[in-house]
Amino acid sequence: MRINHRIAINGDRAEVFFKGYALNILERGTGSHLWEGWGDYVYTLERTTEGWKCSGMTFVVTHARGNDKVRGFVPHR
Repeated sequence: MRINHRIAINGDRAEVFFKGYALNILERGTGSHLWEGWGDYVYTLERTTEGWKCSGMTFVVTHARGNDKVRGFVPHR
């Protein structure tokens, strides 16, 4: 979920700031399957000949609950 978008454009670059909520559910063998995070997102964009393209994203967690290992888990192949 995203709210309160603020967009700043400077030539061929732009920055989009918004508040967000992330719900992550991942079945794991141990611990809770749930991690929730609330925080501030910043997307950076660059104008190209094909249109605006995302060049970066930052998420700063301001509040979280659940199993933090869920959001960084990479399953073995």
